[in-house]
Amino acid sequence: MSDSQDLEAQTLIQRIYILEEPCPELEQIAEELKQQLDENENEASQILIRQEYLLDLIINALNYNKDIEIRKRYFKAGIVDSLIYIISTYELDKITLKYLECLYSLLLEKKEIIQLFAERNPFPGIIRLLDHQDEEVRETALLLILEIQKIGIDKTNMNKPCPYFDAIQACGGIDKFFKLFSNLDIDKEMKSQILVIIGLLFIGREITNQQIRQELVANVKQMIYDSDDDEDKKGIAMVLLTMLSQNEVNRAEIMKQTQFDQIARDLQLPLTGTKEQKEKIQNKQESHCMLIFALLYNRSGDDLRKRLIQAGLVEALLKIFETYDLNSINGFCLLAFFYIH
Repeated sequence: MSDSQDLEAQTLIQRIYILEEPCPELEQIAEELKQQLDENENEASQILIRQEYLLDLIINALNYNKDIEIRKRYFKAGIVDSLIYIISTYELDKITLKYLECLYSLLLEKKEIIQLFAERNPFPGIIRLLDHQDEEVRETALLLILEIQKIGIDKTNMNKPCPYFDAIQACGGIDKFFKLFSNLDIDKEMKSQILVIIGLLFIGREITNQQIRQELVANVKQMIYDSDDDEDKKGIAMVLLTMLSQNEVNRAEIMKQTQFDQIARDLQLPLTGTKEQKEKIQNKQESHCMLIFALLYNRSGDDLRKRLIQAGLVEALLKIFETYDLNSINGFCLLAFFYIH
C-alpha cells in the first residue's frame, strides 16, 4: 500500500473512533463495494480496481486492531453484507483473494463477532468459492468456515449440535465437502481441514448415511494414528472423535472399527530397539490411549469398561507404569487408565 493509502487508512480509523453512529465513510465504502459489475468490460474493470483499493484500505485500517466495537461499526455500516454479496453473486473469476482477506480481517476470535457474521448466512457465498480456480481462494474459504465453527460451537457441551449444520446443508455444503475430500488431487493439508469441518458439522448428531459415517470415522481415526509429526492435528482428531462418540450410532461405528485385543497387544510391546523404533512404539501406544479416552469420555456405563478390562488393557497399562522410565510415560496412558477405572 502507498503512503497516501496508508494515510487514508489512518484517517478512516480515526473517523470511525470519533463519529457517532452511523459512520458515513463506511456506509459510502459499503455502497461502492455493492456495485453491480457493468457488462462493459472496461467499466467493470474500473469498478474492480476501485474495490481492490477499498479492500486494501479496510485491511490496513484494521491491521493489528483487535477492537470489537470498531468491527461492529463495519458490520452496521454494511461492509460485511457487501462482501457477502460479492462472493455470492460475482462471477468466480472476478473474485480475487483480496475479498476474502478483507473478510478475514473483519473477523476476530470472539463469539460475538462470529455470531454477527454467521447471522448474515455467508455460507452459500463461501461454499461456491470452493469451485474457484485459485487454490488460495479455496483454502481461505475453508479457513473461514473453520473459523466460524471453532468459535461458534459450544465447547462446554459435546452433545450440542453444530448451529451451522442446517445452513451449510441447505446450500449443498456437506455434499461439496465430501466431494472435495474424495478428490485425489487435493493436498493432504486441505484434506485434513475438510475432515475437521465435516467432523465439527456432525457434533451431537447421528451421521445417518452409513457410507459417510464409515468413511468419516475411519479417516478421523487414521488422522490420530498418522499425525505423529503434528501434535496439534493429532489432538484435534482426538477431540473430533470424542465429540462424534457422544452419539450412540456414531460411537457404535467407532467401536466396530476398533480391535481392542490388538490395542492390548500393542500396549504390551517392550520399549526396545533404536530411538526411532522406540518412538514408533510410543506414538502408537499414545494413539491407542487417545482413542480409548475418546470412547470413554463422558460415558457412565460399564459395558465398554468391562470389555477393555477383559481385553487386557488395564494389565497392559500397569505394565507400562511399572517398567517404563517415568519420562517415557505419556499423559494419555494415564488418562486411559483413569477412564477405564
